[in-house]
Amino acid sequence: MSEFFGHFHVVLVHLPIGILLLACVFQWLERRPKFSSLHAATNIALLIGMICAILSALTGYLLSFSGDYDEGLVITHQWFGISVAAVSIAMFYYHSKAASFKTQVSISILLFVLIIITGHLGGSLTHGSDYLTKSWSLTSDTVAQRKPIPNVQEAMVYSDVIQPILQTRCYSCHGKNKQKGKLRMDDSLRLMKGGKDGPVIIPGNAEKSEMAKRISLPREDDDHMPPKEKPQPTEQEIALIHWWIKSGASFDKRVKQLDQPEELKPALLALQNVQEKKIIVPDIPAKPVVKAK
Repeated sequence: MSEFFGHFHVVLVHLPIGILLLACVFQWLERRPKFSSLHAATNIALLIGMICAILSALTGYLLSFSGDYDEGLVITHQWFGISVAAVSIAMFYYHSKAASFKTQVSISILLFVLIIITGHLGGSLTHGSDYLTKSWSLTSDTVAQRKPIPNVQEAMVYSDVIQPILQTRCYSCHGKNKQKGKLRMDDSLRLMKGGKDGPVIIPGNAEKSEMAKRISLPREDDDHMPPKEKPQPTEQEIALIHWWIKSGASFDKRVKQLDQPEELKPALLALQNVQEKKIIVPDIPAKPVVKAK
């Protein structure tokens, strides 16, 4: 039941961010004579924002029991969220009592900073700590995250072939900051341990492995993973994951050490990045022929 109400945090959390920030702007403007009429609107915005902040903090606290997120980051985000609620109460109180302008501005600046920090921490929980900067980096691109494989037969099956697939398709929900279903996939030991419903990989049996089954379901299926709004694995990537699990889900073997069905070879060859070096011979002007006299 607590998790059910906790899910409303996602709906409520955006309200105090927008409303309280708007209230701060109103509060700064209303001291000017031409904006003095904003006083009543500021009071209403602060009241609604304060209520939303309290409800967001309560539902966020309930959501924290799901265990789907990094505990350390959750606690930090939680305390900043509680601080936002507490400071919004203080700001509403002092604004209603017409406290000194200096006091109100000091509280509103503090509230503004707390909202920004709390929002950033919330974004880090749901989208990863680099969610603001990853679009500026080449490493955010799916292709860029995979190391070039000059000779796929010499590549490590897990670190060179499978892990890059998991990194781009699975880590956003099952990584360091977020572990939906208490499943963490960015660590080999945790990956093999599985989630709250047990192991997701049964070495040697892809058909009974939950991870292989879920990525193979139709995208419209409720149990399909990754979620349909997330980047989806290609048919070749799905085939590689099935092959890896069926071959024993090894973390320390090379591709050449595993049996390779004929139908899988195109998928393996597609990973190979052989760059042929072209030898360019510069044009050397012919020496003038000197005729003997």
